[in-house]
Amino acid sequence: MCEGSVIVVNCPVPDPSTTYKQVLHLVDILLSSFVIGPLVIAAWRGIWNLADIYLFPDDGIDSALASIVIGLVGYMLFMLPQKLICDSFNRDKHRITFYIFSRLYTFIFAVISVLGCRGPWNLVDLLTPYELTWINLLTVAAVVLLIVTKSLANVNAAPFLITTDEHEDYFLINTRFKTSATEEPVIYILDCLFSTLVIGSLVAVAWRGIWAVCDILLYPDDGAYSAWASTIIGYTLTALTFAIQPITRSLCDQIDGYRRIAVADAFLFFSFIGCVNVWRGIWMLLDVYFIPDDYTLSNWVSYCLSFLLLVLLNCSNSILVRGVFIDAEEPSGKCVVFPIYYIRLVFQKQRIVLEKNQEDCTTNVIHINTGISDEKLEKSKGFATQNCMGEDAVLINEYRIVFD
Repeated sequence: MCEGSVIVVNCPVPDPSTTYKQVLHLVDILLSSFVIGPLVIAAWRGIWNLADIYLFPDDGIDSALASIVIGLVGYMLFMLPQKLICDSFNRDKHRITFYIFSRLYTFIFAVISVLGCRGPWNLVDLLTPYELTWINLLTVAAVVLLIVTKSLANVNAAPFLITTDEHEDYFLINTRFKTSATEEPVIYILDCLFSTLVIGSLVAVAWRGIWAVCDILLYPDDGAYSAWASTIIGYTLTALTFAIQPITRSLCDQIDGYRRIAVADAFLFFSFIGCVNVWRGIWMLLDVYFIPDDYTLSNWVSYCLSFLLLVLLNCSNSILVRGVFIDAEEPSGKCVVFPIYYIRLVFQKQRIVLEKNQEDCTTNVIHINTGISDEKLEKSKGFATQNCMGEDAVLINEYRIVFD
């Protein structure tokens, strides 16, 4: 065997280009707006309307109060033992058990989420005049209180929010003041009650207000026209929201303090108007066109089928309303970036696997019999390196090739 030389080839996995990232971002927007968002809306419609059918259908007040009680008790039952649930159903330790329990958890919690919103909404409907003046006053009051408590971010939902079922903190529910259940149990319970009864109710009243204004102003005598009008308005505002998001983010990068919060809240409120219209439009379109001859069946299918499809898409968690977000909590312009990561998470996971596999075989020695004599090899003996690193390289792997 002749003395060999070693060629080290550095072959990185290039970092995705800006165009590549923009394409993935666009795909996430489209999926959130036209697939995941409508499925979440359909699930909510099914649960809400089934509650109208089965929960004290002849007494609106009792039905609303029952929704509030079920929602509050349900939230507390999920919030108080959340650490125990997280420890008992660890995804890494008991993957199958986690998968089964987490989907059952979501199925039940979805009902609690909807009833927790339905109760205050219907109660306000029943106890206040259904007139523009009253509706606007209540809506403005709710929005102002949410701004004062720095909780306006909680008004948004799909298509501006996606939560996948692989989320590490699947069972965690943030409270407004982020108190500790172990260190301050009494304060924590009060925090849970405030997050559910106060913040949750204010969000419901704000949603109800925008929805009711649309009911009054958009073809009130024609359900189909009203539904299509809301859908068009909603998706137009949604498109504009995503279009101006980079500008808003850049602006928030350059300012701080209350000015940044004010810009973020204005942007969130604009997106909120679009969000409500998307929900109202799709909801009413389902009422008009989806199994119109059997209202009960329509809603059962609406919930169960949507839930199943969201489970298959690995984002049934998007149905839930849990935890309290704080306005402009994220640094700089990230406070106006909507968490709609789906395709990007899929590609990121694949990339991590690829990088790990390459790390595991960082040094591979390949012996090749070249038949070159020691004398000839001595003249060119040395070390040759071919570097194929790019500007965006994120990982370097060395392949050692030894010529025998």
